[in-house]
Amino acid sequence: MKKLFSGFVLIVLIFSFQKTLSQSSSNEIIGNLSIFEDPTLIQLKKWTQFDPFLSETFDYISNEKAELLGKPNNPFSDSLFVKKFKHITYRTIYDSAKAYRDSVYYKSGDINKFGNIYLWAREKFPDFVKFQTEYNKYLNKPFSKM
Repeated sequence: MKKLFSGFVLIVLIFSFQKTLSQSSSNEIIGNLSIFEDPTLIQLKKWTQFDPFLSETFDYISNEKAELLGKPNNPFSDSLFVKKFKHITYRTIYDSAKAYRDSVYYKSGDINKFGNIYLWAREKFPDFVKFQTEYNKYLNKPFSKM
């Protein structure tokens, strides 16, 4: 009887662990698509279910792409820029924007550790800060037809 009960408890623990693991890992991969690619409608639906702000992040990036379409300084059409920042995902942008929106810097006590929000962001979201810096430089560089 004890072996049967122990076996049952073991099976329940294994299944609950797998379910918990699959739930947490699926939340971790939501939004992990390069910003240089477009999500499918199914992905967008999952993103909205996860957090509507992730869908808003997609909308924001789509608007940026649309604004730059046909312009000479378009980092989304520069293969070298794309290759350098292919690892930047919608989730990368979402995580940093959400932290900024929710004023995590001001609420966390990190305000005493860092001199300003930029220094905080540079440590907490280094990929995003590097991307944002290079993106803005790209947009502001003089265009040459040669």
